Amino acid sequence: MCQTFLWMMELTLIKARDSSTKDTNENEAQKMFLGIFDVHIENLIPPSPKRASRLLDLEHVKFLMDSFQSGVFQQLTILVGMVPDDCDPSILKMKGAGQVETLGGNHTREALQGLLRRGLATITTVKMNIYSALSTCTALTVGWQHNVCLQEKQKPLSFIDKVRLMRQVRPSMHMSPTDMKAWKEALSSIFHVKDIRRFQNSYGLHMKMAQLEQRVWAIVEEVSGGAVKISEKFFRPLLKIQSTEDIESCLNILRSKGLAEYNNKM
Repeated sequence: MCQTFLWMMELTLIKARDSSTKDTNENEAQKMFLGIFDVHIENLIPPSPKRASRLLDLEHVKFLMDSFQSGVFQQLTILVGMVPDDCDPSILKMKGAGQVETLGGNHTREALQGLLRRGLATITTVKMNIYSALSTCTALTVGWQHNVCLQEKQKPLSFIDKVRLMRQVRPSMHMSPTDMKAWKEALSSIFHVKDIRRFQNSYGLHMKMAQLEQRVWAIVEEVSGGAVKISEKFFRPLLKIQSTEDIESCLNILRSKGLAEYNNKM
């Protein structure tokens, strides 16, 4: 009953809007949805980097493993997966029958596979909503729905997770007005904000971060993995700086000299 409810909840996120106003990603997701199937845990693989809505957090994986073992959470969580267009999903419950890319529930996948490797898993298959050969934007959309709306065992996407996702679908480093318009449309669809203006108002700072040069973003990624708590509020003063070189200089101070020196600079 719980599995059916979660499945219906996830599908409702796709079907909720009026059919005359559904966007391309929603239409593609409906068209390529194959159904709910049992999948052997060892057939699951991580998402491709360009389709990953966030990086794997090993601490959260350990939390899930402990929770599954203690019975706090059920292992029978419905995940979201994608298969090639020539795959027969009905045989995926057999080990080695095929690979299923995990679009939603990657932390759960890692935790269950960890338990299985240790001989501690009480199950060998999981229920999955299976899609066939989705485009990158649509794959990110269904992954976003799972991770944000179901929150994969109460781990919401962070500010950095959201910016990273935006960078993954950015058409190019330097975007023309046409590229920018297409990017905003894709993002508003993935984030399920129908009005682009409302999306910009809600995610303006995220978008500025997503347009940083790669060398500057690499520093952001590095410091966000440390002790500094990275939030939208943390970066707001930084992105008021107009010069990319000055932003990079401030981040280098944060990286090399710590938060106190960074705050003095800001």
